[in-house]
Amino acid sequence: MALWFMLRCIVNNQLDMLLLFKNN
Repeated sequence: MALWFMLRCIVNNQLDMLLLFKNN
């Protein structure tokens, strides 16, 4: 369960970074 949560957190962080990169 923790591994799945970690994977989701990593994916969310990657999406946030992409959105910030696009905005800038």
